[in-house]
Amino acid sequence: MDFALHSAADIARLDAQALPERLPYVPRALRLIKSALGKQTALIGFAGSPWTLATFMAEGGSREHYTRALALFRKDRKAYFELAEKLTAAVIAHLQMQIKAGVDAIQIFDSHGGQLAPTEFQEASGRWIKEIVTALKGRGGSPLPAADGAHGVARPTNIPIIVFSPGTHGNWDDLLATGANVLGIDWRFPLADARRLLPRDIGLQGNLAPALLSDATPEAVGTETLRLLETMRGRNGYIFNLGHGVPPEAKLENIAALVETVCSFK
Repeated sequence: MDFALHSAADIARLDAQALPERLPYVPRALRLIKSALGKQTALIGFAGSPWTLATFMAEGGSREHYTRALALFRKDRKAYFELAEKLTAAVIAHLQMQIKAGVDAIQIFDSHGGQLAPTEFQEASGRWIKEIVTALKGRGGSPLPAADGAHGVARPTNIPIIVFSPGTHGNWDDLLATGANVLGIDWRFPLADARRLLPRDIGLQGNLAPALLSDATPEAVGTETLRLLETMRGRNGYIFNLGHGVPPEAKLENIAALVETVCSFK
């Protein structure tokens, strides 16, 4: 970012049209990685959701507490919608660049969705994620030109799309309405309940507590990993994962125990 967002005038200054020219290194890097991977494993592309990006942009960076975007949404809905529309177009363009570069799946991180009240989630976040998913699947949207000069016309694609919005599990209907193929489940919601509540044609991803990688023993990590795998036995489309990111202080022996348990599960 060249500047933080402190007013409606700052939002008006934003021009997402420059995104492909500013981020050409993304598709170049992805093509290199894709070539090196071969058929060894899938390559996942990703982007932040408009709401989560807005929370960072309104603060001017990372903070312990994020309050400015929420205040904007509550006090000046028109200005927030202008920002969300620009961010939605930018995210669509960014992800289309990644798809064209060969990624096998997309994940949209709505990392700050849980800051919203359940009654606010749809207008602040859910509707914009839905617009992104709709555009990527070629059913609408107004993507920007691609980085290599090709027009970013939305083309139908069957690429799987994962939406991860921690702390918003009171908004299942809104999350399902995004059109995502897979929903990520954070570590604070029981995976067995998610399996019971959500349709079988929706994949589920999650949800080992990340703190176990730093606080527990390898044996405890293996035991909890196995418990989650057994909980989801027989559920097609389940993807084992953490319930959020890997903590910086995670122990390598704990990560190894997790990987070994998942890879040996039958």
